[in-house]
Amino acid sequence: WALAWGADGATLFATHFLGPGVTAFATKPLALTATAPLADGPSVGDATEPHGPVRGVYDAVIRPGTSELWVLHIMLGIDTPQPALDFQRTVFPAISLLDPGGNQLARLSVSTNPGDGQAFGDVVSGPHALAFSADGALAFMTDTDSEDVLVIDAQARVEAQIVRPLPGHMPEGIVWTAG
Repeated sequence: WALAWGADGATLFATHFLGPGVTAFATKPLALTATAPLADGPSVGDATEPHGPVRGVYDAVIRPGTSELWVLHIMLGIDTPQPALDFQRTVFPAISLLDPGGNQLARLSVSTNPGDGQAFGDVVSGPHALAFSADGALAFMTDTDSEDVLVIDAQARVEAQIVRPLPGHMPEGIVWTAG
């Protein structure tokens, strides 16, 4: 679904929309070097806590000034039965942070599940695109379904602000320029 250049400028990452995660390629010559799976959300007793398989791996971006790969995705609570199948129990926004070896450093979400940061204080839906400020201090996550931009303090790994409503409908991308 998405491509991202590695911090070394010689690695190209490709996301897998339906899983298992992100594949790294050497570029000279073009060769597959590794695939890093993204960890599914843990099963929990409360169905409103983020859980389930990673799906919809929409974007991946290297945080400027670091070698962290930020991977934007959702987790699907596929274990939620009818009639409880609703918005707050089935689809959870998340960002997985990977090191250059593909190891998960953190997962930012709305929960304090093991391995998750309680990063998102506001309810957002449909994470679709990610951009960073030039210095890597802020991450900007475009949410297609909730039609907003979640601003994340990239060092502290927590929400800094939410920008809503956005003009237009169903934003699918974001570009940051210093002006």
